[in-house]
Amino acid sequence: MAARFEDKLRRSRNKQHYLRVQATTLATSHPEVALDLLERYFSLGDSLDAALAYQGRADAYLALGRTDDAIVAYEAAMRQEAARPTVRTWASIEFPYLVAVRDLTAYFARALEVLSMRNQGLVFPVIRFKAHAAAALILAARGEATSAHIEAEAALRAANEERSEFERHPKLGLVSEAYSDVIMRLKSL
Repeated sequence: MAARFEDKLRRSRNKQHYLRVQATTLATSHPEVALDLLERYFSLGDSLDAALAYQGRADAYLALGRTDDAIVAYEAAMRQEAARPTVRTWASIEFPYLVAVRDLTAYFARALEVLSMRNQGLVFPVIRFKAHAAAALILAARGEATSAHIEAEAALRAANEERSEFERHPKLGLVSEAYSDVIMRLKSL
């Protein structure tokens, strides 16, 4: 399998793109391989889609249980997005959600700052859910009960949506059972 990949990579016109796509595909199932591919990707120099590569790096680190490294990768993805706003990732949602769900109090202020800057592109119910859930959990932990309640209600509304905004893909981006623990936490707020 590796030999076949190397052969395709050698023939690829855009080696960085091919490396990134393969790495992000393998990030959660084979994180060590993904990280190796991303190292090769970054060694080839600057690329337009670097934000996506950093997002893939964060996913791989999370799969390995390396939360601090994932946070560094999310920050790098957000810096790349700021430098090249035409390439967007979900780092500005995934980072605060990670911070909130894992109760990483040292990052609460940064997570709320990031959430306040990302007020566009929340088209999927699951993305709206994560954004509002992150805000609700952080605000509750900080003792801001009223604001936490408002955010929790918004998150639960997103979790209850049964159709996405996409006519041809009505189930795309819905909140799944995988979020049941967070939903229970939000209901208690």
